[in-house]
Amino acid sequence: MRDLASVVERLVAYDAQYGKDAGTGIDEKLFLLATVFMVEPRSILEIGVSAGHATLWLAAAARLAGARMVSVDDWSAAHGGRAKGPEKAAKRLEDNGLAGAVEFVGSDSVTYLRSCADKEFDLVWVDGDHSLEGASADIKEALRVAGKLVIVHDTNQKAYSTVREACLSVCERGCFFDSLRGMFLVTPGEEVRG
Repeated sequence: MRDLASVVERLVAYDAQYGKDAGTGIDEKLFLLATVFMVEPRSILEIGVSAGHATLWLAAAARLAGARMVSVDDWSAAHGGRAKGPEKAAKRLEDNGLAGAVEFVGSDSVTYLRSCADKEFDLVWVDGDHSLEGASADIKEALRVAGKLVIVHDTNQKAYSTVREACLSVCERGCFFDSLRGMFLVTPGEEVRG
């Protein structure tokens, strides 16, 4: 996977065949890819992997940008009732020449985040616990470990109104990006509400 155009072409074709159940739309995946190139991170953290639809796109961008990537999820039955572990995500990576591009961590996100040093990751993608309490904790900790940018997914779906509420309750400022499912972008220098 060397040039961006061929990477995008391959991932779009792969998504058309295997991404029908994805929780992240193609517009959002392209946004993530472009954001990685704009931010130029040395390290990326993904909170919430599930089956790895967004993971694939972030990993492709990380590989092209020369960034290391860590993806954390507890893959428990409580997570959508699908306790599959990282196997599906790893298979997506392998299918696209990205085997080994991501370090998978099986852990509760907040527990993992609290073990990380401040500003350990340049870019953090949050798509984990969608409860108000869980999303708020993930966002607070993500802001602590992020050096450049935090992106929160699922901020404009009725089913996940708690995620939008968490963004508004945790951050003084930020920017909502109204994609299909919505995203919230915030830089770590923002004030975090207690």
